[in-house]
Amino acid sequence: MNLTRWEPFYAMDKMFNRLPGFFGYGPRLGTAEYRDFDWSPSVDISETDKEYLIRAALPAVKKEDVKVTYEEAISAEAKEGVLTVHVPKTKVEVKKLATIKVQ
Repeated sequence: MNLTRWEPFYAMDKMFNRLPGFFGYGPRLGTAEYRDFDWSPSVDISETDKEYLIRAALPAVKKEDVKVTYEEAISAEAKEGVLTVHVPKTKVEVKKLATIKVQ
């Protein structure tokens, strides 16, 4: 699952890249439009007292085609085209700070 950074001028850059001769310069061949397509689903991230919830809209994607990899005790479910990943919250140990006197 990828999170995508919002780029407000993405559509304009894409338009300029598709019309190179009209604007007097060639396409930038190193841009993502000319490489493999990287699809990023619409994602909603929320939080409860016990866990973080990550919901990704996956319309027309079969449950068998979804692969979720993780390192901790995470569970996932897919219903009606929405993948929901449950990430449990862990307790953070608050360490007591010590003050060092400078002499």
